[in-house]
Amino acid sequence: MHKSKERITYKKAGDGFLVYALCDNKGDVLNFAVKFDPTWRRNIDGLLPTYSAVLHLVDELRERFPGYKFGFIYADNLYSSIGLVEALLRRDIYYAGTLRRNRKPKDFELTKDDPVGTVKQIHKGDITIMLWRAKKGKEVRMITTINRPVKNVNIQRRKPAFDASKGHYAYQWVNMTVPDCTDNYNTYMNAVDIADQLRSYYTTRRRTFKWWHRFFFFVLDTALCNAHVCYKEYWERENERRANNNEEQFTPLRH
Repeated sequence: MHKSKERITYKKAGDGFLVYALCDNKGDVLNFAVKFDPTWRRNIDGLLPTYSAVLHLVDELRERFPGYKFGFIYADNLYSSIGLVEALLRRDIYYAGTLRRNRKPKDFELTKDDPVGTVKQIHKGDITIMLWRAKKGKEVRMITTINRPVKNVNIQRRKPAFDASKGHYAYQWVNMTVPDCTDNYNTYMNAVDIADQLRSYYTTRRRTFKWWHRFFFFVLDTALCNAHVCYKEYWERENERRANNNEEQFTPLRH
């Protein structure tokens, strides 16, 4: 076993090498970094390595493509912290993500008496920390610089409900009121999951005893999936242009 291979009990794939990835909402991998790679700095802006990984991906992408602009980053609670959000704001990048309990102000809490649907928020400059009582016994914590202040929006969501006529549970659409930052987070945060899903369909990975083969297969799968995403996006725009000009449209190949 390679010294940098990690024991991963919470993923189906099992043990492996940890890779940080920055993806767009269509599953295109914009940049990635291997955790044990010694070439990237571990203390960018005085932050811990986990937060520095995000800044490394952003800074490296901007160095390679000076004209490239991306304004929003969505991430889970592993990366969310006030220090990282402030560092991204200095780079004109806005952030939204779930927040762990030990990373919010200690005196900012929801009480047991707060009913379902209660929303509390505090502001620190352009940063908003939000607490939402989603249901009894469940608290959602988020940090955002995108939605300021946080407002409630009405959405429709599928929920399982017992259908007496059919005698089993079935999904039904129900109206819900949720904070807008939560709605945006649920819409855009799964870009890395989409990239993983695309690679899993027709992966080139094979069982091997050489550890560096894993990285070769990963890079090859990523390049193929990126090419496929760009291919689909090109023909979506091209067909839109042809439709506006009353030209014959082309059906691109599907994944």
